[in-house]
Amino acid sequence: MNGKLILIFVISIFLCFIPVFLHSKFSPVDADYQLILNSFDSVALKVVLGSCISTSVPLLLEIVRDCALARSTRIQKNILCNLFLVCSLIIPDIMLFAYVVPKDDFRLFICVNQGRTVALISSIYAYLLMFGGDFFKRRIHMGWYILFVMSSLLFVWEAFGSADPKRLKAGAAAVCTICSMVIFLYISVAWFRKQYQESEHRLITTDEYCCSIYLVAFSLCFTGVIITWFAFGRPTFAQLNSEYLIITNIFYAMFYVVISVFQGEYARRDEIIEVGVTQHLSNELFPDDLKSHNTTVTHIILIRKMIQEYCVTSPVEL
Repeated sequence: MNGKLILIFVISIFLCFIPVFLHSKFSPVDADYQLILNSFDSVALKVVLGSCISTSVPLLLEIVRDCALARSTRIQKNILCNLFLVCSLIIPDIMLFAYVVPKDDFRLFICVNQGRTVALISSIYAYLLMFGGDFFKRRIHMGWYILFVMSSLLFVWEAFGSADPKRLKAGAAAVCTICSMVIFLYISVAWFRKQYQESEHRLITTDEYCCSIYLVAFSLCFTGVIITWFAFGRPTFAQLNSEYLIITNIFYAMFYVVISVFQGEYARRDEIIEVGVTQHLSNELFPDDLKSHNTTVTHIILIRKMIQEYCVTSPVEL
């Protein structure tokens, strides 16, 4: 499933940036883009972009730390999720701040804006897939993810190519977005109902708690972005003003702040425990094998089972 996710992500990002590679002409609906070029001159927009970049910098340090301590499957999975977040938070803002805004590159702006959405959706789906257990491995979850990706690509394709006076592509993209959010909210309600029912018999695990934080953060972020889009009259890319760009960037930054504040502490705790327990059990159970670098697959499996019993299912005390 992770392989399919990465494949869909790579293909979607490539499709997002095809207009840049081909230097495609703008469609009539986005041919007059002087308004957004004026928005690029906004000092407030540049301040917000710089603030969002500085807010997300700790994510890079987190990846460096995890790479240095990548001695467990949990940390390796976390690195992949954080790389998706880098693609959705830091890289787009740096591209906008350092190149798109100074160069007034409207074409690249469209591709970066929608590529960011694909990357952020992928980071959320990847986290739920890897840490949420069997609940998030059902086909319905792939459905909301693909619908959201399709909506992002349709918005890109609407901005380029032949005329679309009835804005059918935009309408189809909006339908895909709304359907995806409805499915996602339905899944979220089912997840929280399941957690509530099971909490009467046991404490929730760290992974379950972190998945809940991701669900809440995603719902807040994209509900805010969608409401903002409708509140500004469903503007095309050429009609976006500085206020709209500032608000949406704040929502994206808020997503990272929410998950880092409410989820980071517990995730770090389990990673530290897992690395420590792995080292301790290895030294205690198989010291001779470790010295000779001949640790067998059986030993590794045994260690992982003991870790799973000891810390992966450690409860979160709220």
